[in-house]
Amino acid sequence: MDRLAGFFCQPAINTEVMITYYCPNCWNEISERDQVCPQCGYVLEEDTHLELEEKLLMSLRHPVPDIQMMAVQILGNLGSILALPQFDIILSDPDADVYLLREVIQSLSKIRHPKSAELLRKVRAHSSPLISRLAEEQLKRIKALDE
Repeated sequence: MDRLAGFFCQPAINTEVMITYYCPNCWNEISERDQVCPQCGYVLEEDTHLELEEKLLMSLRHPVPDIQMMAVQILGNLGSILALPQFDIILSDPDADVYLLREVIQSLSKIRHPKSAELLRKVRAHSSPLISRLAEEQLKRIKALDE
């Protein structure tokens, strides 16, 4: 019984969550109170006036990979033609994360534009067999949808 008495008298765990804020333009850490990014001078209020697609395009440069992948998925679901040049940059990056590349390829198959197929054909030559095979599969999927 004495052992349990100490257990129930333990101080409460601190449940306070630390939130990290980033500039949506340069993705450097900023303070919650900043109105202008101290690194790049971006007026943070400007972000409230951007359309969703513009915010998602900016998120492709986010330092947290999960945020990048969510942005890629949503841009694909939206059929964002504006994302195609950014997707090309990601696909051309030799150091790009394989999981991010996979998301880009899957999103390309959802964007009904000739540039999407062009990018998929280009990425078939990727050094990773997983990536090149996925690009080939998505090209076949697009072709089947077009028939």
